[in-house]
Amino acid sequence: VHPSYHYLNQDLSASEFVVFDIETTGGNPEKNGITEICALIVKDGQVQDEFYSMVNPGRPIPPIVRKLTGIDNQMVRHAPPIQEVMPRFLEFVGDRILVSHNTIGDLTFVRYFAKQTAQVKFENFFLCTHLLSDKLLSEAPQKSLTGLAEYLKLSQGILHRAKADAYLTFELFKVLLEKLLHQNMLTLLHAIRFQEDWESALRL
Repeated sequence: VHPSYHYLNQDLSASEFVVFDIETTGGNPEKNGITEICALIVKDGQVQDEFYSMVNPGRPIPPIVRKLTGIDNQMVRHAPPIQEVMPRFLEFVGDRILVSHNTIGDLTFVRYFAKQTAQVKFENFFLCTHLLSDKLLSEAPQKSLTGLAEYLKLSQGILHRAKADAYLTFELFKVLLEKLLHQNMLTLLHAIRFQEDWESALRL
């Protein structure tokens, strides 16, 4: 049995989550690297613990990505490689439920490097704030993290940096959690089913 199955019938309002964000050099983990990771253990609307690291991706950061994230080659030159950072990240996450914006994209990187650096098959359940926003905030004109933050008037830090985006995702998640509870989705199982990603659906 996978470790996080026992969470599924847990009360949504009492659950512990890991809200995270990663920045990368591109979209495919086989050809790209991670440049920055931030993860927050959250419970009862509070951040309990924080994990943060810059990562040396082992390859140059393309100009378009440098422009978007503000992360340049100089900033990651002396950062630890993913071989060091990923095992620490996995330990921090444990078997908790993950939360991020566009989780499926982030997970391709986490899974790839979890297998590569720690020989771990990473299978934690997740809630995606993008999928949930599609349903719970369908009236919002844009479903990007920035668009939703503007719509909900959430305060934003330096965008497209892992720490600011992780904290912003947490603020968004609090709004979505309220809405889920309001619609009588009282357990993690309810919430995961409600977001309707096919991968979780198959596993459930």
